[in-house]
Amino acid sequence: MEHVLDQRRVSLGRGPGVDLALDDESLAYAHAQLEFCKGGFRLRRLSEEAATRLNGAPVESAELKPNDRFQLGRLSFSYVVERRPGT
Repeated sequence: MEHVLDQRRVSLGRGPGVDLALDDESLAYAHAQLEFCKGGFRLRRLSEEAATRLNGAPVESAELKPNDRFQLGRLSFSYVVERRPGT
């Protein structure tokens, strides 16, 4: 699954009210947030119980770098930056 981040802030989880709802019991209802800052995105855990890892290490908040891998619960994601022509 691919999701283009076209908002300044995207919340992820399995509950109602999140921007990107994912059907997986390992996720908290509001698990994490991706927020645009300083020309890139920052990953932030939203719940103490929410298992969140960046490149294999537990994380509460961190700036994402191209090709970083992060895990929310049992789900894995890759952060890919694609430059559009003219940007």
